[in-house]
Amino acid sequence: MILRFLRYPIGIAFGLALTSVMFWTMWSLTSERPEVDKLEVRRIEFTRMVRDTQTETRRVEKVERTPPPVTPDMPQMSLSNTSGATTVVSLAPTVDVGSAIGKIGINAAANRDPVPLVRIQPDYPQRALSRNIEGWVQVQFTITETGSVADAKVVASDPPNMFDDAAIKAILRWRYNPMIEDGTPVARPGMQTILRFNLDGK
Repeated sequence: MILRFLRYPIGIAFGLALTSVMFWTMWSLTSERPEVDKLEVRRIEFTRMVRDTQTETRRVEKVERTPPPVTPDMPQMSLSNTSGATTVVSLAPTVDVGSAIGKIGINAAANRDPVPLVRIQPDYPQRALSRNIEGWVQVQFTITETGSVADAKVVASDPPNMFDDAAIKAILRWRYNPMIEDGTPVARPGMQTILRFNLDGK
């Protein structure tokens, strides 16, 4: 029972003693100052090495260009006529190129046949299409001075009257460059063509 009461005071006394010893040790270590005068300071000197470089001057050598050869002057030839009169005869033929080209152009443009510009494919009649009927129509027409189509009529057809209306409607929508005679557009009657109606489109 006595030991239980003495354990606490003994522990406290031991802790105080240990703490005092530690503080004293730390104080003794920090209180000592090193002698600055005794320390040898070593200086390191850096010397920069300078290399002597010799500058070389380069002379630009001028390239001597040889002057171009001098063209000798051509001697002038003088003709002297003792009789005092000079006669020059030109043997070169004179050709009027402008008038020749103009005549060719006028003759080429003076006469020309009609040239087709627009050809409309005819519509396949529904009655023939539903019956799988094929055929053709031969049409005669006139190309007017303006290039349109007039006086279209059926010359022959097979089967008759099956594709006539479709062929006439298509022909009247065609356009041409009109026929030229002596440089003037004229009508061209009696033109004929055949329109074929095929189910395969050929």
